[in-house]
Amino acid sequence: MSFGSLVFLVRFLPVSLLLYYICPRRFRNILLAVLSLFFYAWEDMTGLAVLAGTAVIGYIAALLITKCSGGKRKLVLAAGLLLVLGCLAVFKYTDLILNTLSAAGVSVSPLGLIAPAGISFFSFTVAGYLIDVYKDDTDFCRSVPDYLVFVTFFPKLLMGPIVRYSEMKDSLRHGQVHCRTRQESASGGRRRFPLE
Repeated sequence: MSFGSLVFLVRFLPVSLLLYYICPRRFRNILLAVLSLFFYAWEDMTGLAVLAGTAVIGYIAALLITKCSGGKRKLVLAAGLLLVLGCLAVFKYTDLILNTLSAAGVSVSPLGLIAPAGISFFSFTVAGYLIDVYKDDTDFCRSVPDYLVFVTFFPKLLMGPIVRYSEMKDSLRHGQVHCRTRQESASGGRRRFPLE
């Protein structure tokens, strides 16, 4: 579902806004996580497993980074980054490499992998989060719903921006989520809205 589609404009967005504003504040992040995952599944059901797997790897790796000390922290960071960015590399570059080898005369055929929608955005979001937790630039997000909203928040999931957890954590904790790095007026947002 694209942001300019009628399904998004007439159904998903109004229903999401209504549910968000009538939902008690303490449950808003759970609602946003569910809505964001539904939004993503509508766009790319097969990529949902990759998104969920990347989010789980990021959460577990960040948790382990906070529990470990010394060289173990670096090892956990490296393993987490390898899994997250390795998945990105597999989906984005495996067929490119196989096609190049095939064109060079090597007897290989492409696998037909299709990169999940927004894989670069959510992979780099999780990778940046792991690095920030490792460097103690941000707190570990203990709340699973808050973390899921940070990774999957539908307004930024498919087209960015890549936002650091430190930029969203206060709004996540208060149930008033936004991913803007600067304030924009509603009229300014309407002028930028990509209508199809």
